[in-house]
Amino acid sequence: MTLSFSSHYPSGEPTYFPEKILKSFPARWPKNVAPNRYSELDGLRTTWNVWKRKLSHVSYQPTRGLVAEPKLHTLRQDTKKRWKAGMKIHFVLFNRTPERWQFAEANCKAVQEVVIRRHGLTYGVWVDGRSLSEKETAQLAKNDGFKTADDFYHWFVPRLCQTWSGRIIHWTDLKY
Repeated sequence: MTLSFSSHYPSGEPTYFPEKILKSFPARWPKNVAPNRYSELDGLRTTWNVWKRKLSHVSYQPTRGLVAEPKLHTLRQDTKKRWKAGMKIHFVLFNRTPERWQFAEANCKAVQEVVIRRHGLTYGVWVDGRSLSEKETAQLAKNDGFKTADDFYHWFVPRLCQTWSGRIIHWTDLKY
């Protein structure tokens, strides 16, 4: 199933989600596992230079050697509970456009329920019904590709009295 990612934050700053996601994969893939760094256009293993050339007409350019923490999972609303462990994940930028770009594929290893609540200046995060500490929430935000817990909160619950419910889709062995 397709997981589409934003190339930029609302501020206009690049998310670097493709690079962060690729950093979460093993450096060496076993021969029986589909290698990542695929080009959606030709299905062949490609290099960074080919990526850059194929994406030269869009606002996103891959950054080789980016110093960033890996993105280990993603949070999504999934009211119909479509995501399940074992499903194939197709990682995509610019979904449903002529520039659609699948930059990786992997298997979903686990799915967890998550609730994020904001009441005024107070925040709370629950995973599978368990309240996370501030330290655990900061780690969750970092593992989801955000620089800080504040960036994470502002992405999911930007308004004062708001609740966001969804699921954590894991492609690594990490669970909370």
